[in-house]
Amino acid sequence: MRDALESPQSKEWKKALNEEYQSLVENKTWTLVPASSVPKDRKPLTNKVVFKTKYNADGTIAKRKARLVVKGYSQKKGIDYDEVFAPVAHHETIRTLLAEEKVKKESIYVAVWVDDLIIACKNQEKLHDFKKSIARKFKMTDLGSIQHCLGMRICYNLNNQVISIDQEKYIEDLLEKFSMHNCKPVATPLIPNSTVNKEEPDISLDQHDVTKFQ
Repeated sequence: MRDALESPQSKEWKKALNEEYQSLVENKTWTLVPASSVPKDRKPLTNKVVFKTKYNADGTIAKRKARLVVKGYSQKKGIDYDEVFAPVAHHETIRTLLAEEKVKKESIYVAVWVDDLIIACKNQEKLHDFKKSIARKFKMTDLGSIQHCLGMRICYNLNNQVISIDQEKYIEDLLEKFSMHNCKPVATPLIPNSTVNKEEPDISLDQHDVTKFQ
């Protein structure tokens, strides 16, 4: 948190923190209890704040977001919990929703990723009513047509009725993170005509120019 609050974007991160806190309070996320109510052989789970920058389709910054999360990894199965319910959609589910022919005209499909919703429905009136019903119970922001999700960029070509998905921004961020943004691009980062066998690897990089892959 210190890095975010001491960065040049500190005002934006502080605003994101305030918005997260207000959202948690308004949605009655927790119930305060006295510390004395905690059993002596148990320790309350601590938490931390995760900061994230969300982008528009053109790569510009859409908003800064802060999320308060519990350090659930400190729990022990069978002692602190028995079951896990994590609202996380798979990439395959999202791709299916984006495939328009898979969506029935009068049906509403919802994919959940923590606190983000992807709603698919061909009937615009039903879609609008569904969004209004959710907004009456939860504070939410309608971002319109999906542009980014789970590191994927979604692009629309309405003339050709084509939806394309890529991870260009995600890959660029990874290259920047590991100081590889100036590496040499190759169409296929593998030696041509190679046979890959997980049981008996037959590729020895010592016999080839490894700088081609750096």
